[in-house]
Amino acid sequence: MAQLLKYLKADVDVDSLHTQNKWTLVRYFVALGKVMGTLCIIFGCIPLCGYLFEIEPLYRPLEKGPATHPSTAILIVLLGLCIRRKSWGRSNLAYSCIIWVVILLSALRLIELAVGRPLLIDTLPFYQISLSEAAQGKQNAQGWNTALMLLLLSLALFFRGNSQLITSQILAVISLIFPAIALTGYAYGFQSFFGDMSLMTLTSGYCMGIGTLSLTAKTGAIRVLLSPYVGGRLGRYQLVFGWLIPFMLGFLLVKALFFQPEGQLVGLYVVMVCWFIAMLVTATAMVHENIDSRRRVAEKALLKASMQDELTSIPNRRCFMEQAQKEFHRAKRKRGELWLLLLDIDHFKQVNDRAGHPVGDKVIKCLAALIQRNARISDCYCRLGGEEFALLLLDTNAYGAMQVAERIRTEFEQEIIPGFSQIYGAVTVSIGIASNNLAVDTIETLISRADEALYSAKQTGRNQALFYEFKNPSLDVLQLNSFAVSRI
Repeated sequence: MAQLLKYLKADVDVDSLHTQNKWTLVRYFVALGKVMGTLCIIFGCIPLCGYLFEIEPLYRPLEKGPATHPSTAILIVLLGLCIRRKSWGRSNLAYSCIIWVVILLSALRLIELAVGRPLLIDTLPFYQISLSEAAQGKQNAQGWNTALMLLLLSLALFFRGNSQLITSQILAVISLIFPAIALTGYAYGFQSFFGDMSLMTLTSGYCMGIGTLSLTAKTGAIRVLLSPYVGGRLGRYQLVFGWLIPFMLGFLLVKALFFQPEGQLVGLYVVMVCWFIAMLVTATAMVHENIDSRRRVAEKALLKASMQDELTSIPNRRCFMEQAQKEFHRAKRKRGELWLLLLDIDHFKQVNDRAGHPVGDKVIKCLAALIQRNARISDCYCRLGGEEFALLLLDTNAYGAMQVAERIRTEFEQEIIPGFSQIYGAVTVSIGIASNNLAVDTIETLISRADEALYSAKQTGRNQALFYEFKNPSLDVLQLNSFAVSRI
């Protein structure tokens, strides 16, 4: 409630108040980028160590499967460094150059595959090993799927460095298609699906894709999927089951076909269905998030309307009663002292009758501003209704309560109300004061006593602040009331 009162006074965004510390998945996903970058560097260095020390299983995990080419391993390490960096641009020329090197080498490899002749093979490290293995009939080359994946990832990082986050996110998502197809190929036993992409490259591709997406997690579709609201939760569930179920069904179907040639079509069908479902779920989540966002805006407006007085923009009776109940019980539990001031504008009906309701609204706003200005942050105040206001003073004594009341009364009497004061004279206010220190069990009783004091102030001349009269040897109430009268 204290935060809500702060919002009502300072116009704090309720949406951000509600979602504070809730976007944990976005924060975790952003932090995951550094982990993914580190894994990419490790997965890139393992094959290079295998080439350096001639340990074939390090760059060829499966004995008869494809190997991670030396150039692929080097580019994976370079991209891992950029992903770990998280932010770069013109201020960091080194990382920009690394990205351009990966873009150029990946594009050059695609050109090599298109024209059918090598262009840079003599300049690559460990090329003799890959050349001799190729002569033995072993797969040791950077395939078109790997080259295209690296090109898309490097372009995604390039656009991320230039703050084009949506473009970067789209390219990173597209790049994940290639390791997804390769994974399906390894799972279903379709060599044409994974081609020259080794298991190490496949794993590095997922790490690079996820790491690149983590750099744009605070915007676009990724933010929607990680949202703490219903759209994000629905999207995550649909995405997981939309991938898992078709993948498992396809695996069982291929097994049932005993790896017949038509099984490859089934595998391709499964990949297409998975990506269709992923795009459908993401689009659904984005639409749902858009709708839910409008709902939250409307909810914010309703909450504000229910807790704030429309005319004066200070808390209303409902908001005041909730907070006053808490403070009353807190003071009772800790034997603290609090004082309630009830304020009522004198002859307010005459103000409306003489000058009209717009001028009457100005008078109400003026008193609300004075109360707000004289209240402390810990105090509670509101417009109870009509021309009546309440101010609950916490941790103060009788003299402090009277000083606040007199300050508000005298300042309000000195206010110049345009369209009224120059013609009809000053507008005044009467104030009733009561405390919780004598047999006051509920906040309603406290309000009733303050109302009796306010009634006495009205009946005995108005434009004064009076205490609720009770017998207390430690407090000379008559002296305090005399002090109030002497200030009139």
